[in-house]
Amino acid sequence: MHSIIKNLNCFFYVDRLQGGCFYEDYPFDLELISEYQNILGDKFLGFQMHEWMSNFKSDLDRITSCCADWNQESIEKSILKTYPYPYVYLESQTVAEFSSKNNPQTIEEFLKQSVEMFSKRQKSVNGLILPCDSAYMAPKLEIELGAKTITPEIGAQTANTRIQISYMRGMSRAYGIPFGTYYEPWGGAPFSACYYKKDNINEWGIGESKDFPFVTQGENGGSSRSLQKRLHLYSYLSGARFISEEWGMCNTFYDWNDFEITPYGKVKLDFLRFVDRNPDIGKQYTPIAVVLPSDLRVLDLFSKEDEYLGYPVSGDKLNTIKIVRKGLEILFAASSDMLGNETKSMVNSRMPDAFDIIHEDNTAALKNYEYLVDLTSNPLFSKKHNNICDIHDVMDILHLLLPVNVKGDIHWFVNKKTDGRWLLTIFNNSGIDRSVEKGELTIPEAAKSVEIFMKDGATLKRIEGSDKISFNDNKYTVTIDGGDWFFAEF
Repeated sequence: MHSIIKNLNCFFYVDRLQGGCFYEDYPFDLELISEYQNILGDKFLGFQMHEWMSNFKSDLDRITSCCADWNQESIEKSILKTYPYPYVYLESQTVAEFSSKNNPQTIEEFLKQSVEMFSKRQKSVNGLILPCDSAYMAPKLEIELGAKTITPEIGAQTANTRIQISYMRGMSRAYGIPFGTYYEPWGGAPFSACYYKKDNINEWGIGESKDFPFVTQGENGGSSRSLQKRLHLYSYLSGARFISEEWGMCNTFYDWNDFEITPYGKVKLDFLRFVDRNPDIGKQYTPIAVVLPSDLRVLDLFSKEDEYLGYPVSGDKLNTIKIVRKGLEILFAASSDMLGNETKSMVNSRMPDAFDIIHEDNTAALKNYEYLVDLTSNPLFSKKHNNICDIHDVMDILHLLLPVNVKGDIHWFVNKKTDGRWLLTIFNNSGIDRSVEKGELTIPEAAKSVEIFMKDGATLKRIEGSDKISFNDNKYTVTIDGGDWFFAEF
């Protein structure tokens, strides 16, 4: 592996330090880490810390649900008895680490222990933690603790990929560090992962569900190839520096001898060819920043009612969280019915995809946006900035700012290329139904016709995707089937 990495001079990281697997306190060779840094420079991305904060909370809930006493012996025995796997079913820390501290009873205690855990892991790998977030998005906290690259895990399980990408891209731009995306193929009905390889030899060393709590269902398992395609395209066009995947090796080829490509692998190959054909995608145009409070160091995508990070909240803290929650819902949530069973991550919306998410203390970055949506709950912030817009005026503002307008409940955005031309991307995220029994089905009723209004006499040139396009009455009309897309230049 060392020779391959050295010869290819490619991006490389260790998947993973912890999270989504049994945690083992493994002593990584610091000299070898330095060697990879010397070989690859910033292409060595470090050690993925997978869903680190949400896994920590899951571990705490797992322990408290089955363990009467908070000590090392009791925790280990209780977990092994309740979850009879080959190893202790904890994903974020060892039993000794858990038993050395109290069970956190408040958000403040939980965040304090989370920071201590992250900092400890940073020291163990020369400060090269590559955090990967899903339910608990914490780029602000991670960057403060020394992260040099940030990554969301994207897939059918996680709520609203648009929020994930907008937040990571915004913080990436604010701090001048790259972001990537990490694709996971779980989903479908019943819930499972896809598995195309003809044997049980895989990169995880997991053969059966008795080895670890997971279920694979062959070629029809997991989420759809349509979603995989759209997530790859969205990542690239949104500015991700790299894309990696959770179950890629055992799903790209049917075997590791003849390397016959699978439908999963074909999606990857087609995507890489798309990248080769379209090397200049410029930057996604995001003229409006959605501004979060400086002290909201973690964005809980699944918080509901009077709860945050799994703990009860009240008073001013709850009011702040409710304002953030409502604001993100207005700007990012699906505004029309989504058909099929992949309706949570990539969604259609009445609102264009034209936002970055940052924090109120990203002072320099705030100057890069034409307008700000204030979700800070801080009256002093609104007094400092004269370009704050009412959230209910955002649609009208974008109608004026964007170089094109698309009418219809769909997912769309534009990129400004380095040559000054524009790219228009439209996804129809509705209409895919994925099941082990029937495979991947496209629901005909999910097809959407959208109207595209150009400005200043611009002409739209289709590049890829739907070819159901017409021009009448000074507007283009494009019909996009469920799970399909449209890509054009003007």
